[in-house]
Amino acid sequence: MKKILIILTGVFVFILNINAQDVLKSSKGTISFFSHAPLEDIVAESDKLAGAINTKTGAVAVFVKINTLEMENKMQQEHLNEKYLESDKYPKAAFKGVIEGNIIWNKDGEYYVKAKGNLDIHGTSLERVIPITVTIKNGVVSSTSKFKVKVADHKVEIPSLVFKKVAEEVEITLNATFIPYEKK
Repeated sequence: MKKILIILTGVFVFILNINAQDVLKSSKGTISFFSHAPLEDIVAESDKLAGAINTKTGAVAVFVKINTLEMENKMQQEHLNEKYLESDKYPKAAFKGVIEGNIIWNKDGEYYVKAKGNLDIHGTSLERVIPITVTIKNGVVSSTSKFKVKVADHKVEIPSLVFKKVAEEVEITLNATFIPYEKK
């Protein structure tokens, strides 16, 4: 729990100029990784996605601890953590960036924007532009995003023996609900 608080503190420090009325924190978030390869589909999911948005500056940060990703096949989950994403060495995946596009945070609606920033997976940080749909309804802010990542771009090695089981490109889906951050 202490590690999670330290990581969340880092996320909020990134958001900068914390003014409680301008910062939203994730209250509920999920992430999934989907790999479609000739021999099998692989799905890893976590409901431990965390993040924050500064509505004044557009700064956004989200992260997930790799070892919270769950799979139906426990052997695949073990391989994901030990051989591919090496969760002991690289414990989290994160995105830090700025939302580009106009969102009226106090008005119901659906906003199609992009976030430009750095996606860090497996210790490799790359600049990305990620599409996001932000929905505001009755003061509740939710976001969804779906994009693809080439595993080689993040130096994740796929042994040639399993290349027909693991795709070279995985689809990442994020869903999060945000609430106002309250200083204590």
